[in-house]
Amino acid sequence: MTGVKLQILLKQPADPQELDQIEGLVRKLGAEPTGRGTITLSAVMPRERFEKLFKKSFEGASGFAADATKAAVLPVPEELREHVESISETPIHIPMKK
Repeated sequence: MTGVKLQILLKQPADPQELDQIEGLVRKLGAEPTGRGTITLSAVMPRERFEKLFKKSFEGASGFAADATKAAVLPVPEELREHVESISETPIHIPMKK
């Protein structure tokens, strides 16, 4: 799926069963989880769904926010507030070269 890449920061570390539950909630909102750690999730959401859910125009490129000011923290949907501290667009990654 191409679309808006999201970083999701959880309020506290979660075990695998809790992560499965949270990923299910993320899917219900229209995003597809793409990775996870004990306190973070990554997901991708279609642009149209992103704009409808967050009431914000997507201004990134290829799913990445190219400008950190455009990758501001997004409002956490009610369905996720029990578990999620913050959601943001994934900023562009600039590799460090030797």
